[in-house]
Amino acid sequence: MGWSWYGNGDEWKYLDITNDWSGSSLTEWGNILLNHRNGIRNTSKICSIFNVGNGNDNNGQADSKITIEAESGILNGVSVCNSRLGYSGNGYVSGFDNESDSIKAIFNVESAGEYYINVQYASEYGDKYCTLYINDSNKGDKLLKQSTIFTDTYLDTVYLNSGENNIKLQSNWGYYDIDNFTITKK
Repeated sequence: MGWSWYGNGDEWKYLDITNDWSGSSLTEWGNILLNHRNGIRNTSKICSIFNVGNGNDNNGQADSKITIEAESGILNGVSVCNSRLGYSGNGYVSGFDNESDSIKAIFNVESAGEYYINVQYASEYGDKYCTLYINDSNKGDKLLKQSTIFTDTYLDTVYLNSGENNIKLQSNWGYYDIDNFTITKK
């Protein structure tokens, strides 16, 4: 059961789901509540009246939001693991310890336009950077703040083509785990 978004004061702060009103960063409790394998994200179902399919191959998800499990991507120098709790899907990708290590995922969107790119990750040993590529174009280094549990963070807003696109994260600093990507229509 979730208690409140944010602002409970010092005595009840442990009940906050986010670290600020914008919701851009989840608290430890918020991440567990939403992203744990038994959390809201992994156990809730879309009411059929709101389920708008578009016929593309994104696991039945509407074009407005696509989740891509990292372990289903093209892995270069990294591997699928399942020892850290709280991942979605069948595992997560780990072993980013060389500069060239990367994960690349190919996906389709029905309509061209701007999309928000988020990643769910864990970076146990301090803040780290990764390099984001969209359709093989370098979008720069992105910060993954220290988190001992899987945390969702915004990476960028990018233009995607109608049809096939790809997203790639390359190691840069390394030593983090990647669980999934979320692509959401702006």
